[in-house]
Amino acid sequence: MATNQDNVLTLKWENQAHLAKLAHLLRSDKIAITETDTVVGLLGQLSQNVRNRISTIKQRPSSMALPILIDSFEKAAQFADISTLSEIEIVFLKRIVPGPATVIFTARKNTPRIGQGPGGTIALRIPDHDGLREILKQFDGLFSTSANRHGDQAPATVAEVDRSLVQNCSVLVTGDRPETPLGGPSSIIDLSQVDSAFAKKPDDCPFRVVRIGAVSLAHLKAEYEKASRS
Repeated sequence: MATNQDNVLTLKWENQAHLAKLAHLLRSDKIAITETDTVVGLLGQLSQNVRNRISTIKQRPSSMALPILIDSFEKAAQFADISTLSEIEIVFLKRIVPGPATVIFTARKNTPRIGQGPGGTIALRIPDHDGLREILKQFDGLFSTSANRHGDQAPATVAEVDRSLVQNCSVLVTGDRPETPLGGPSSIIDLSQVDSAFAKKPDDCPFRVVRIGAVSLAHLKAEYEKASRS
């Protein structure tokens, strides 16, 4: 294990000892900068302290909810009220995960407030990234958001992350392969029962959309159509 020029510990996703160290740091409320299957992100455990610190680092309103990464669709039921989904929606979700799609659900009534967004919603994503999912198996979930100041462009490579942001984190996690741009921000769809000014239903689309990113709307609609026929 080594540190970079900013005295931040650097770890590798492929190294099991490094993953154990990362899990220990996360349990201690440390915040990591990590390569993912989408953009370079911030990662931290589900605590009020971590949520507040991420908001401070990103200079974003503390009232804004943070997405949560989980390792499997089965774990979604710990956070989301799956009973509000139709059978087609459940099949649809299983077709698009793991991958770069964040889904907004109606939160379970006992879901901690630190994980909830406006109106009792919760945003979950299952990454298509072996190292991340290995870490996520050790947690109920982890906060994750892009490693940039609020309103700035999300970094596609670690080299693009603002140095002052790096200096506010404890650990940097990358892969062994030469660094290449990642897949872009996740697409965000809303399957909750909560009205939202941010979620719109495009023409001929059976679900609401907040943002189209790494997954195209055409692909999402095609997967929903396949789910409706299964």
